[in-house]
Amino acid sequence: MKYLFVITGIGLGHCTREEAVIKELLNKDKNAKIHIATFGTAYNYFKKRFPLTMLHGQEFTSNQPKVNSFKVLMKNLNYPKHYFKNIKILKELISKFDPDIIIVDAQPEGIAAAKAMNKRSVFIYNLDLNHIGYKKIFGLYTWFLIKSVKFSHKNANKVIIPVLTQIPRIEEILC
Repeated sequence: MKYLFVITGIGLGHCTREEAVIKELLNKDKNAKIHIATFGTAYNYFKKRFPLTMLHGQEFTSNQPKVNSFKVLMKNLNYPKHYFKNIKILKELISKFDPDIIIVDAQPEGIAAAKAMNKRSVFIYNLDLNHIGYKKIFGLYTWFLIKSVKFSHKNANKVIIPVLTQIPRIEEILC
């Protein structure tokens, strides 16, 4: 089978989680073909091991635990434009690679591209939208992000919510 992974490039948590999934897939299917679309830290993490496609990602201004909301907002004013560019990049990649399934970890445009190309998809997202607490921090940027995540929840074939504060959930969407 062919697997396309669309992984956020912010930090190392998402890419190390997906590396565990990839290793398990390769153990179960020696002929599995893997392609990854990502940016930032994850791009550098995977670049010597798998075929990669570069996406435009969100940016944070530092690696410090405290986030400066204004600086993050200023760095990401173009994110909605990049979101739609990423969908175009992913649709072209899907046409060429023709994956059997698309596994998306916290990059909602992967689900939009999968839906547009009529491909099965899994959406993994750390935040449970029923318990989200940052709705007003970044204004319009946050509104856009929440809308894209809700779209992903609704349009993925399966949603996995791996949170530490509650029992992880898997939602099956019948398409």
